[in-house]
Amino acid sequence: NIKDRKLIRFGVINITTEVLSEDFVVDGVDMNEEHVAFIIGINSESGEKAGKVVECIKKAQDCILKYLNISVTASISEKIDNLWMIPEGYQEALKNSLYRFVLGRRSVITTERIQQNCTSKVRSYSKESEKKLIESIKLAKIKEIEEELKIIINEISLLSYDNITVSIIKLVDVVKSSLFTFSEALNYPTKSGFLDIRHLIYDIETIEELYQMLLETIKDEISAQLEKESNAKYGIVAEAAVGIINKNYWDISLCTNQIASLMKINPRYLARAFKDVIGMSIPNYINNVRLKKAAELLCGDPDVNVYNVIEEVGFDNESYFYRMFKMKYGCTPKEYALQKSIAENI
Repeated sequence: NIKDRKLIRFGVINITTEVLSEDFVVDGVDMNEEHVAFIIGINSESGEKAGKVVECIKKAQDCILKYLNISVTASISEKIDNLWMIPEGYQEALKNSLYRFVLGRRSVITTERIQQNCTSKVRSYSKESEKKLIESIKLAKIKEIEEELKIIINEISLLSYDNITVSIIKLVDVVKSSLFTFSEALNYPTKSGFLDIRHLIYDIETIEELYQMLLETIKDEISAQLEKESNAKYGIVAEAAVGIINKNYWDISLCTNQIASLMKINPRYLARAFKDVIGMSIPNYINNVRLKKAAELLCGDPDVNVYNVIEEVGFDNESYFYRMFKMKYGCTPKEYALQKSIAENI
């Protein structure tokens, strides 16, 4: 929440100021956003100290991780010569911080580290790499897909930030189109919007996460389509899973992986088959069964202890149970039991 974020920024400022003040004159400012800013005074005659800034910031990052359990990225502007240039230096550091996407979490971003990106004249990854990736997807060659996708990601990481963004959108479209072509070739066209470009742009924080997410998406889709081709009997799988859930809903550890293990099938295949037939995910179905059983227990005895009901139906989190119950039935468990009792006695 807003209060916690403010406290975290306050902690970051205090720790960083304490570490940097051992060697520099420093002042920190809370920018009331997702970042804080520091003005670091460096004696122009002490050139060796300028090189120590990065070292001190890394030390501060370690302390912040240790005491606040969060990772922070630092972006450093070029040295400025007078106070009037502070806004310019701040904007430079802010702009450079975008390259956290390439350099990763807990990186220290300097002009030198991103110089190749900023001066790059290349607009996108190579067409040859794209062609090889498309062919690998069509042939469902996972190892080659991993290699070609990694090559493209590495090529993207060398571009300027604007071209990185454009290239990501282009890559997503290529992957999406290739997977649709692959699915249609098997006569099992995909139904899901499995690649949401907006989700990619706003939720993926680093280029390594982008690589992993795209690779998993490709693997999942290819795996699902190949399993569809070899076994179209989704109904049998879903019905078996429903039977297991109805018998074992009380088990707190009941989940997709456990059910798949009992059925000796791939969890991804089970999840896909279940949702295709039943119309909802396994976790949602398990919750519905548990809530229904809880409602039955509450109706059976209006004075029943709600905590006992929660344990009996397999929930391990009281607040989550109350929230889910009210979402489904529009009232608290006690109110539900009372309403049913009154209705039966009218």
